[in-house]
Parts: sequence; C-alpha cells; structure tokens
Amino acid sequence: MPLRHTKWITVFIALFLVLPIFMGLIGTLLPAFQFFPPLGEYTFSLDPWRNMLSQGEFYASLKLTLISGIGGPLLSLWLALSLLAWGYQRPFFKKIETLLSPILAIPHAAIAIGLLFLLSPSGWLIRLFSPWLTGFERPPNWITVQDPYSLSLVFALVIKEMPYLLFVMMAAMKSIQARETIQASQALGYGRLTLWRKVLIPQLYPIIRLPIFIVVAFSLTVVDLALVIEANTPSTLAVTLYRWFNDPDLSMRLMGSAGAVFLMLVIVFTLAGWEIMHKLLSHLTRYERSNGRRCGFSDNLLGSGVVLGSITLLSAFSALLLLPL
Repeated sequence: MPLRHTKWITVFIALFLVLPIFMGLIGTLLPAFQFFPPLGEYTFSLDPWRNMLSQGEFYASLKLTLISGIGGPLLSLWLALSLLAWGYQRPFFKKIETLLSPILAIPHAAIAIGLLFLLSPSGWLIRLFSPWLTGFERPPNWITVQDPYSLSLVFALVIKEMPYLLFVMMAAMKSIQARETIQASQALGYGRLTLWRKVLIPQLYPIIRLPIFIVVAFSLTVVDLALVIEANTPSTLAVTLYRWFNDPDLSMRLMGSAGAVFLMLVIVFTLAGWEIMHKLLSHLTRYERSNGRRCGFSDNLLGSGVVLGSITLLSAFSALLLLPL
C-alpha cells in the first residue's frame, strides 16, 4: 500500500476515535453553562455552577474524592515498589506474578463485594476469630466498610490498582537493564532495598508515569467500586454526579454537567500537582541518592511496604475466594 494511502487511513482512524469523545465533551460543556435545548435553555449562564457550589454535599464529596483519589494511588505505588524491590529475581516471586492475573481480571465491583463479605462487622474475618478470641457473640458496632472517611474505598483501590502497577513495573524492568544494575550495585556493597532506592526507582518511574496517571484519574472518577463499598451520604464526587445525572428532574443534569467539568479540572490539577511533587521530592532526595551510604531511612519505608503489600495481596485473594460463597 502506498505511503500516502497509509497516512490518510491513519488520519481517518484518528478522527473516527476522537469524534465521539469530542461530541461527548461538547454535550457536557454546553449544559454546564445552561445551554440545553431539550429543556428549552438556549442562553448561556453560570447558574449551574452557582447551584453546584451552593450544595453542601458538593464540598463533602470533593473532600472524599481527594482522599481516595490521591491516597489510593500513593499507597498503591508505595506497596508495588516495595514488593518489587524485595522480590525481584527471587524464585518464589514468580509465583506471585502468576497470581496477579486473577486480581487484574476480576471486575472492580466483584472485588468490592468480596471485601464487604470479608471486612464487614459480620464478615468472615470477624467470624474467624469469634467468639474464641474476640469474645463477640454478635457483630460489633464497628464501621469497617462504608466509613465516612473513604478509608475502605482507599483500601479497595489499593487492592485493585497495586497489582496493576506491579504488573506494569515488571514489564518495564527490561528497559532499564535491572539485572546488570543489581549485580554491579551488590558488588559495591549496596543492599537490595538501598540499590532500588538509589538507582532503580529513579530509572523506573519515568517509564511508568503514564500508568500512574491512569490510576490517579481512575481513582478520582471511580463509580462502581464506590457504590458498593463507599458510604452513600456523603459519597465521592463521581457518585454524586452519577446520582444527579440520573435524577428524574432533568434540570439536575445542568448541575451535573457543571460538576463533570469541575471533576475534569480536578483531575488535571491533581496530575499537575502530582508531577510537581515528584520533581520536588527528586530534588530534595538528590543528596541522599548520591551520598554513597549503604543504608537510609527510605530502606525502612520500603521494608514496611513489603509487609503491608503482602497483607494487601492476602486480602485480595481472600476476597476472591469468598465470592463463590
């Protein structure tokens, strides 16, 4: 096929993929500024934004969105890096690699349902230790899921996104010549966690930046996972917008569209802030990476991440095993 024809086919495919996104964006931007012909609105106005900002639920939802949307990816990245630094090239770590596939394949809502059965006050974790250890004859009055601070949602996001990041990191290890770097660093007397902190993680992060951004964007906008394991009042901003869009009162769609545009801006500013914090952290830790010391505080941080990451994987497998029950 001539090169000119290939170029036109590429342009056509790109337009075919971008056009639906563009139309959907227009269909969200116009109602966000009061222009919505199905309701007889033909003038532009900022009333949807005023109505949205006057909702007390909006600020509570935004707070929960930022907690889960930033906390989940941060913990996922920390635990994934810790597990990879601890187990890379070790024989038993290959078994963990094969066990990641079921977690990645299972739907998010299914993971949330499994966690409900596992962690709820009447769940299997409490039943396993009751009454012989805890003394509970009835479920305790604990808020272990659907808590008002989105901690259960953060945990569910970590369970789902940490294996994804770990899988991406393992695929990217071939691009940084990790085997040769590990051998050379160990020959100089550096421990496993120290050489990862000083050498491999700074090389690995730029390669996995885009998957991390995907995880952040997903965590800020997740709906199905939040509907199952998150508290309903208040809920995250994505769930609140979902409820507004499905309200029988069609005028709520104007406020929902304004909220959708606002959530898009939240994603943009969060990703920009994430990148700024990464550059600042890299600058602050530059001396620690180049001072020649064979250990440091960050080694303990990675070590504790190994323990928490193992507990997270165990919780994920337990949730999967409980689903058939």
